[in-house]
Amino acid sequence: MYLYGSPQNSVLMDAHKDLNEGLRDGIFYRGRILIAVTMEVYSSISAIHSTKDKSAKSALSKFKLKTKSKKSISKSKIKEESSSQNEGEGGANPQEQPSTVEVEVEEIHPVPESLAGEKEEFLLFASFFEATMIDTSVGSHPVTFEVSIGNYGKLVEIVTKKKKEGKVDDDEEKRSLLDSKDSDDELENAEISFPPKQNSITPPTKAEYTEFDRSYCCIPYLYEKPCVYVWSSWEDYSWRLYNSNLLAKIAERLEDGLDEVAHMIKRPKSESHTQLQQVLNEFVAGCRQYHIYTEKKTTSRPNNLDRCRIKSLKHNIIVYAKQALRIMKRLNKKNVKDQLSEAHKLLEKIKKRVEEPQTPIPDVFIWMLSNGKRLAYARIPARQILYSVAEEEKGKDCGKIQTIIMKAPGAPIGDIFAKLELYMWLGVTKSIKNNLSSLPQEFVPVYEEGARRTETSLLPPIKLNSD
Repeated sequence: MYLYGSPQNSVLMDAHKDLNEGLRDGIFYRGRILIAVTMEVYSSISAIHSTKDKSAKSALSKFKLKTKSKKSISKSKIKEESSSQNEGEGGANPQEQPSTVEVEVEEIHPVPESLAGEKEEFLLFASFFEATMIDTSVGSHPVTFEVSIGNYGKLVEIVTKKKKEGKVDDDEEKRSLLDSKDSDDELENAEISFPPKQNSITPPTKAEYTEFDRSYCCIPYLYEKPCVYVWSSWEDYSWRLYNSNLLAKIAERLEDGLDEVAHMIKRPKSESHTQLQQVLNEFVAGCRQYHIYTEKKTTSRPNNLDRCRIKSLKHNIIVYAKQALRIMKRLNKKNVKDQLSEAHKLLEKIKKRVEEPQTPIPDVFIWMLSNGKRLAYARIPARQILYSVAEEEKGKDCGKIQTIIMKAPGAPIGDIFAKLELYMWLGVTKSIKNNLSSLPQEFVPVYEEGARRTETSLLPPIKLNSD
C-alpha cells in the first residue's frame, strides 16, 4: 500500500495536513507499508469472548474490548444488575453493544526484504514536447521539470535556515516545531544533489510570454525536446495492472460507443438502434475475450485478495455480458433511449471494477521548479503509461504524446498553472529497446557523450532533435 500526502517536513502544524487526512489527493510520495488485514464478523460481544480462546489469532489485527479498571468493572456490574431487573419487569432484551472498541495489533518478527517478491528494475522515460499556458507568476526565472516515481528521481532537498551557533533553547525549539509557516519551506530547494543513475530533471530554461497573449508564458521547445529518465526497483506484479488495463479498455470502448449512439439519437432518421446493437455486440465479445484471458493468464505469487478478485471478476464479467444480451433482445427503434440508459448503468458497473486495490507501482509525479521553489505538479497513475508486448495490456497513454494539466499545491479543482505535451513510457529493463518505438520518425534521439550503447544495455537519450 503506497502512501501520499503533504511535503515531508519537520513541523507539527502542517500547512497541508488535510492531504494526510485523505481530504484531497496527496502531492508527495511518502512511503509504503506491507499490511495484512483480516475481519471477523460476530453476532454479539459475548460471541467474541466465547470464540476468542478457541480460534487462532489473525495475521495482524483483531477487534477486542478495552481492559477495564476495577472501578469500571464494579460500575458495569451495577448496570448489568439494573438492566436485568428491568428485563424481569417485562422489558425486551436490548441489543448488546460494546462501550469502546479498539484494534489490537500483534507483535511480529521483522519480515525479510524478499517477502513481497523479487524486485525488477523499471525504466521511466519522458520527453517534453511542449510547455504552454504557464502562469505569469514564474516571471523571468529559469524553469525546470522534475519526474519521479516513489523516492526515485526526487531531488535531494536540504532546507537551510539561519540559526545562531550554540545550543538552542527548549522554548525556541518548540516554537519552531509548532510554526505552521515553516511547512511551506519544504517546497523550497536550498541545496540540490542528484542521485546516481538518474536524469530526472530538465535543463533550466526561461519562460517567454506568448506572442499574441501576454497573460500566459511558454517554454520554446522548438527543435530540441529534453528527455528525462528514472531507474527504479519494484516487486514485479505488473500482471495486476495489465488486468486493470484490459478492463479499462473494455469500459473505454463501451463508453465511446454509447456516446456515439447518444449523438445519433439527436439526428432524425439515424439508425441509432443498429449502432447500439453493434456497440453491445462488441462489448459482449470483449467480455468473452477477457474471460478467456483470465483462464489462460498465469499470475506470479498471488495472495488471497488476488485470487478473490480474479474469481469475482470472472463471475461478474459473464454477468455483464448476459445483461448486455438482454438489452439487445429488448432493443427496438422506439425504446432506444431507455435501453441506452440501461447500457450506461452497465458501464458504471464495469468502471467500478477497473482499479486495482493492490497497486504494485506508485504513481508518477511531475513537478515544475523555478527560483528554488516547487510551483506546480501533476500526478499520473503508473498503469496508464505501463508498457506490455500485448496491446490490450498496455496503458492507454504508454508511448503516446499526451496532454497533462499541472496545478499549484492547494489550488481549487479546474485551476491551471501550466499545460504540458509529454511522451511517457514505463517498463521493465528487458523491454527498454521499445521505449522509443512509438515516437514520430522525424525525431532523432541524442545520447549523452561517451555513453556506450550495446544490444543488452540501452541508455535512454537525453534529448530529441527534430529534422
